[in-house]
Amino acid sequence: MVTIKNIAVRLALFFLVFVALFAPHECKKCEKILRHNGFCMLQACDYWCKIEHRDQSARGYCITKPRRNCMCSFPCPY
Repeated sequence: MVTIKNIAVRLALFFLVFVALFAPHECKKCEKILRHNGFCMLQACDYWCKIEHRDQSARGYCITKPRRNCMCSFPCPY
């Protein structure tokens, strides 16, 4: 029997996973090629840049498909 509490717990877990996957993450380190320009990439975005858009990665921006990986550069704190 499904209770309201079970539904609430499942929704809370789903929300936490969703936020962990799709929320902007703090940039922890910059790739050497990007450090010069003062940008660092989210891990997923940088992955796509390396595979599909090496020239874009050098400029500090990732322009990729799917769209959720687009424009995920942050100012480099280093």
